[in-house]
Amino acid sequence: MAEPRRLVDLDDPPGASGLKHGVSAVDKDCGRGVSGWSHQLKPDGYADAVRETVSVSGFMVQARSMLSGGVSEDTLRAVGRLLGDVSRETGFVQEREMRALHGADSSFTVLQTDPDGLTLMLARFSPDEETPVHDHGSWGVACVVKGRDRYRHWELREDGRLRLLYEMELEAGSFVTWLDPPLDIHSQQGIGEAALELVLFGKNVTTIPRHYYDSTTGEARTALPR
Repeated sequence: MAEPRRLVDLDDPPGASGLKHGVSAVDKDCGRGVSGWSHQLKPDGYADAVRETVSVSGFMVQARSMLSGGVSEDTLRAVGRLLGDVSRETGFVQEREMRALHGADSSFTVLQTDPDGLTLMLARFSPDEETPVHDHGSWGVACVVKGRDRYRHWELREDGRLRLLYEMELEAGSFVTWLDPPLDIHSQQGIGEAALELVLFGKNVTTIPRHYYDSTTGEARTALPR
């Protein structure tokens, strides 16, 4: 049976100090080079980059360049700021059909995925129920486009139980980042209305298993996204 799909109307719609890997500055499948972008962005250069990054493919080129020297909290925050700015550009986010996510009322669609796994998704988080506590097997940057999101970040303790590390309320233009496993465990829920978000991952997380956790016992099951 085909997975349920929904059309998102953007005017009224129904997430350690460093990591071990970086993102290549060249998309080898396309043979496309990327001019180097300083991780410490200067105001003039940053404004120019935002103006040039008015498409999904343009954002992916800039993000790849920013992360080519290594994925860290600082570089992910820089990508988050860029994502927040370009998401406000007219036409960057358009109506898309979306697939069910986490077996619940949330949904998603892939905007672009590159051969090495760098993937940008558009996700919708329902206000009616929180997503299960889950991970992705990848670092990520999540930026709210519309609505408000209650983001909760969890830690798996040595005794196998979960501990809530922090909770944030994100509004349009704000973002949250997380690093590679085991630092990628979280849950999300729209506040009052659905939260529409752009999420960048270091891997194509739609093709790899993830863990879903019982927030009380910490018991985990492994499943592909659904």
